[in-house]
Amino acid sequence: MKKQITVYLTVMVVAMIFGASVFTALVIGLVDSENPLPLKSPYLYLGLAIGLIAEFLIAVLLCRHVVRRIVEPVEKLAENPEDTSVKLYRELEPVARTMREQHEEIVKNDRMRSEFTANVSHELKTPLTAISGYAELIESDMGSAEDRKHFADEIHRNSNRLLMLIDDIIRLSELDTAQIQVDMENVNLLEIAQSCVENLKTSAADHKVTLHVDGKPAHMKADRTMMEELIFNLCDNAIRYNNEGGSVFVNVSANRGVVLLSVKDTGIGIPKEHQERIFERFYRVDKSRSKRSGGTGLGLAIVKHVAALHHGEITVDSEAGQGTEIKIAFS
Repeated sequence: MKKQITVYLTVMVVAMIFGASVFTALVIGLVDSENPLPLKSPYLYLGLAIGLIAEFLIAVLLCRHVVRRIVEPVEKLAENPEDTSVKLYRELEPVARTMREQHEEIVKNDRMRSEFTANVSHELKTPLTAISGYAELIESDMGSAEDRKHFADEIHRNSNRLLMLIDDIIRLSELDTAQIQVDMENVNLLEIAQSCVENLKTSAADHKVTLHVDGKPAHMKADRTMMEELIFNLCDNAIRYNNEGGSVFVNVSANRGVVLLSVKDTGIGIPKEHQERIFERFYRVDKSRSKRSGGTGLGLAIVKHVAALHHGEITVDSEAGQGTEIKIAFS
């Protein structure tokens, strides 16, 4: 678009210069003729002024016409980016493509914000309702001592879930902030993976899942706390969505400056149509299983943010019923 406008404006300027030169030559010719127009005559300067003004006005009008023809399709496209009937100059096609991509991104983000707001309300309301209900039963002195113990256990469980949700929401909000502080240092990713697996052994035992970690030392510049969060969430997710007697395999390797992290499970797998959305907040493939597993639905969203902050590229390899492998390549 800029190129098109520049060409037209250049032509106009050249035309003005050429016209002014011809006009000046004619005036000089009149002055140098046998019956020259007196140089002190007001008609000479009046004619020169009128000619220059007319030439300037014509150039301005032509430029406005050209610019209007160029800008008009862009304005139509801005009003309705999905309109494919708008005729564009070849030079404007990259601009149109960018506008359509930005429009699609805005629509997608708006949908995700709406879904996030609705999901947050629902996820926070569920444990709060349970806590309120059980507390009311205890207050009314209903049930036996054994029932009241059960009520207290449910209040404690739902309180922990509520705290986990709030912590993850706050963490995501921090990761969304452009000014977030990332404390880069030299870390050994294999060492961090081994530590995370060790911390998750109790949870794995409760789900009857076996954890395995192997690989070679892989050093990289990273925020240690964030990398712990990333590996912990990937492994925790692999445990929760696994089958009894299943396994989780964590592997770390390095090759030509690229550090590769792989977390593979033998769980329920992810259908192809859901794989693009699993990193969205609160998105759940199997909602009934998610509630039983006790996850917040925000773990993979945190993984996505941390990977992006460390220039990591995520790939998902999964099939329903065949398990899932998530790889992150840090370059």
